[in-house]
Amino acid sequence: MFASGCSVRTLNLRHTNIRGLPSSLSNLAQLEKLHLKCCKNLQSLPPLPSSLHVLDARYCNNLGTISDVA
Repeated sequence: MFASGCSVRTLNLRHTNIRGLPSSLSNLAQLEKLHLKCCKNLQSLPPLPSSLHVLDARYCNNLGTISDVA
């Protein structure tokens, strides 16, 4: 889903009904901010890119698993 070389720096998925994110999230080598606030169905996160500085997962009540940094 996320190709290597994408230049996404901020990904805003606030208030969505997602249950998880694809493992290809780690391909976003320039991702600095991931906003997931109020994703109430989110259950787990794949390995996150090492470039990530901000992870906002407030009110993600079903989030149980956060994988290591890729």
